[in-house]
Amino acid sequence: MDTVDTPAASERREFFVVRETHRPQQGQDLGARALFLTAGLGILCSRLLKLYLDHCESDGKKAEPAIKMEEYTACVKELLSISIWLVLFEQIGNDVPEWFKDFTVNCHSIADKVQPQPTAKDIQSRYALGSPIADICMQLSINLCMQLRLGATTNDAMLYLGELVLRAKPERNELLEFALTQPLTSLDERIKQS
Repeated sequence: MDTVDTPAASERREFFVVRETHRPQQGQDLGARALFLTAGLGILCSRLLKLYLDHCESDGKKAEPAIKMEEYTACVKELLSISIWLVLFEQIGNDVPEWFKDFTVNCHSIADKVQPQPTAKDIQSRYALGSPIADICMQLSINLCMQLRLGATTNDAMLYLGELVLRAKPERNELLEFALTQPLTSLDERIKQS
């Protein structure tokens, strides 16, 4: 989960489309698969935010005042919540099964249990989730740039994170495919290796 897909690798990989046959069984199977996807996306989001911070500090400027751990974790949670929505939105147009919408809501519930504030509902209210994906990513980037006070660090600070999030689509899709198609023991093993 901590490798970054190169454009060449992501172009070769076929996009995974959720079908009725991928529906998890109720109970432990459903919970474990939602937990895996949420954890995997959380790891991805933390890495993307670190790449963003590194980029903004690449010319030697640091955000003032220093970013507090609570601010960082709140930003990871916001990035995670939007990433969960993106997993759903990236399936739109593929006749998304109704159960999959509920599955993503379950992922939000798990994220709220792990990091209660801000809630997924609070985060959702800040975004026009009916907008095109690129617009959502741009708004996310602007919001987090302002929250972390990074606007003066680089010329592209307001938009850079949005570009990273857009480019992470193959990784989100691969995590989704793994979550819905692999045996539960493989999910556990992959999380342990992260």
